[in-house]
Amino acid sequence: MKLIVSAPPFVKRGMTTEKIQWAVVAALAPIMAVSIHIFGVRALAILGVSIGSAIVTEIACRLVAGKEVRMMDSSAVITGILLALLVPSQAPLWIPMVGAIFAIGIVKEAFGGNGNNIFNPALAGWVFIMMAWAVHTVAVPGPVQPLAVIQDQAVRLIETSPVALVIPALFLMAFKCMDWRVPFSYLAFTLAFAFLLQQDYSFVFSGIYALGVFFFVTDPVTTPVTKKGRVLFGIGCGFLTVLYAKFACFVEGIGLSILLMNAVTPLLDRFTIPKPTVVKNIYEDL
Repeated sequence: MKLIVSAPPFVKRGMTTEKIQWAVVAALAPIMAVSIHIFGVRALAILGVSIGSAIVTEIACRLVAGKEVRMMDSSAVITGILLALLVPSQAPLWIPMVGAIFAIGIVKEAFGGNGNNIFNPALAGWVFIMMAWAVHTVAVPGPVQPLAVIQDQAVRLIETSPVALVIPALFLMAFKCMDWRVPFSYLAFTLAFAFLLQQDYSFVFSGIYALGVFFFVTDPVTTPVTKKGRVLFGIGCGFLTVLYAKFACFVEGIGLSILLMNAVTPLLDRFTIPKPTVVKNIYEDL
């Protein structure tokens, strides 16, 4: 009998990390298409600069560190897309470029690369440029039309069509490319806390909130790995989001809430790890 020794996982279903990452890229394609349709060449330029800067920065960092450049790894592409979607359409093109460089170079590669970063790179990059150059990145969102396919008053790329983002995300969830626990708990407890604090919850129909619910809190690297931890993570994001919406602004609050919960992810994993089952030795009493 031939014995084969290999590293886990031992039960596989044909879905690799690379396939899941490219599935996420495909899920983001509809919202990118809608934003290009609405904003034209401007949206295409923002997406191109952000994605290109993220890819070049990752290649440069890996070459400097003496690491292998993985051409099939689309994590930098996803970071560039997510960051670009959060940028206002009228922002200078150097804004997404700087944000992508910070997201990949500082938030991701400085911590050891893919799988080792504490914070979501795209989200951290967005918060960085938002705090550093608020005049170019902070914009009052237009009125949200619930369930409208096209948002005519969109300011950011992500605000053009939340529906074009949610439907592909549901397909990812159906094919188990993302866990349903965090989005469900995030959404449910956002509505619950908004009701308790008598806060207007219309922001849940916005594109920024949809992006947070389906793509930022489902990041497998910066969110808990345990089932209970993921639920607690969603509850914390919902509570903080409502607090920001009530006393500040929900736009910045969504990003800051998720980043704060990213910081406590190791604690959630530590205190929610299932305890091993202890089986009594039947020979003890013999």
